[in-house]
Amino acid sequence: MFLVTTALEDFWDKSQKILFLGEWCKLYKRKEEWEKLDYKMLPYHWDNRPAFYRDYLYMKEVYEKYIRCLSYKLNEVHNVDFSLNYWRIIIGPWLYYFIQIFYDRYLSIKTAADSGLVTNTWITRTDKVNFIPNDFPEFAVSFTNDSYNHYIYSYLIEILGNIQFEFIEHDLSIYKKKKVKTKDIIKHILAFPGKYLPSNNNRYVIAESFSLLDMIKLNYFLGQYPYIEAPADNTSKFPLNFQLRKNLFLKIGNTQFESILDKLILNQIPKAYIEGYRHLANHSLRFFPKKPKLIFTAAAHESNECFKFWAAYKKESGTKLVISQHGGHYGTGLFSRREDHEIGISDYYFSWGWQDNEKPKVVPIASGTLWKLMRERKRCLSGHILWAAMSVPRYFYLMHSFVVGPQWLRYLDEQKRFSEAVLPDVHELLLLRPSPDDWDLNQLARWKDIDPRLKLYFGKESMLKQVQKSRLFIATYNGTTYLQTFVLNHPTVIFWNPNHWELREDAQPYFDELRHVGILHDTPESAASKVNEIYHNPDLWWQQAEIQHAKNRFSERFAKTSNSWMDDLAKMFKKITGNDVCSPQ
Repeated sequence: MFLVTTALEDFWDKSQKILFLGEWCKLYKRKEEWEKLDYKMLPYHWDNRPAFYRDYLYMKEVYEKYIRCLSYKLNEVHNVDFSLNYWRIIIGPWLYYFIQIFYDRYLSIKTAADSGLVTNTWITRTDKVNFIPNDFPEFAVSFTNDSYNHYIYSYLIEILGNIQFEFIEHDLSIYKKKKVKTKDIIKHILAFPGKYLPSNNNRYVIAESFSLLDMIKLNYFLGQYPYIEAPADNTSKFPLNFQLRKNLFLKIGNTQFESILDKLILNQIPKAYIEGYRHLANHSLRFFPKKPKLIFTAAAHESNECFKFWAAYKKESGTKLVISQHGGHYGTGLFSRREDHEIGISDYYFSWGWQDNEKPKVVPIASGTLWKLMRERKRCLSGHILWAAMSVPRYFYLMHSFVVGPQWLRYLDEQKRFSEAVLPDVHELLLLRPSPDDWDLNQLARWKDIDPRLKLYFGKESMLKQVQKSRLFIATYNGTTYLQTFVLNHPTVIFWNPNHWELREDAQPYFDELRHVGILHDTPESAASKVNEIYHNPDLWWQQAEIQHAKNRFSERFAKTSNSWMDDLAKMFKKITGNDVCSPQ
């Protein structure tokens, strides 16, 4: 059978029987074309969830081995002497994403070769020049892209040599020139006065965490002029220097996968960390404050290259790096590489209420983001039933206890079962809000085929505004949405497949209590039954003492709020920089 690795049909030989490497090959908008083919689908290796968790642990080990080696090599290449943690802050996000993404692609090709079904395939010439990302933001665009994934699969097929292939000439370039955004220009203007203030003014630097108004207020509590952070340097394009890259030669792999990884890291590490290192290191020091005592962020630590370079440098001289939780799943999901990284690089990690005895850096503190929702508490007892769905990229990208890659199709089937199990009167009230991120999943067409009668919302109105117009909220994944409706004290029913949303042991009792009172359900049919029972007056059900107790106990642990959150945060900053011991409350 002819192996198809991606959705790029120029690399499909439709005259032969087809073996699809995965569901990501079949774009729904091209359904009429691939349905005509004689094809089979390979099973997805991480449908075996225990194996997924074991591989997560293995990927952590591989990451640690390579981050240590790369930190040593990068110090040599750039003639500097920084700590492992310095390089972990700068290259860590790219490295942990890249290793696990590449391992997923490696396992897929191994599965295809081991199946004994593949006769041949078409690949592209793996010209690495076109596929080296400039920086992390550019890499983040690539790993969900068919062209980039075809390049990775082609590289593996060529180097493993266990599948017969033929080269097909085709332009797979994917990186486009970035545009300077208006908001970045405004940030530069607002940041300008801060560059000329005395260095001791910006003792506490807050980046990508709050609205402009909240940041101004928080800086007032801290007794300093608000620093409006400069935007990332997303316009500089760095020319390749192969001679410089040769000095990064790695030979530490002791498995087939790791031996290939040795070679591919050299060809894939973003130019920002090799060719652009000096520019970004100097640029970041010019635009960010000179002598901060504490740096606080909820989001800049992943993709803002200038921030990462500056924060890593300042942390070397004793500045405290504090990272805050910025969404759901943290503290509840069994595992998450993103959470691992954030806690790993920070001096203190502010959670939304949860603690972890094995992670003493985690400090529970009330969430200002969630508290602000409380001022918007409204409800329409005669309104619709808002049903929020999620999406994930077609290609796997992150190891966490979540639906990944092609498993989204099973998630979609569970949503269909819920729609079929509710009463006709309930169905009339349903308003489905699909994810705004489509990833070429073609959600609108899929839903119209699944349930033509269902009302769908693809507009720009915020979820909060829609919750205010609803009588009941349906949550379908372990993310942020139900934390928000809990804080709003809005009637909420949750359902998800526990095999795809594994929970950590110390969080399990809180979810068990939600399950006991009928908030959380393990099947769409069970959730539909509860909605059928309460839809006339969800508030009457929601206000029952046992339900409020379970919701409040859960919220105190995972969605903590306080009207003094800003003052508490300012006091915590001062406590940390005052060399007091700051331990979990």
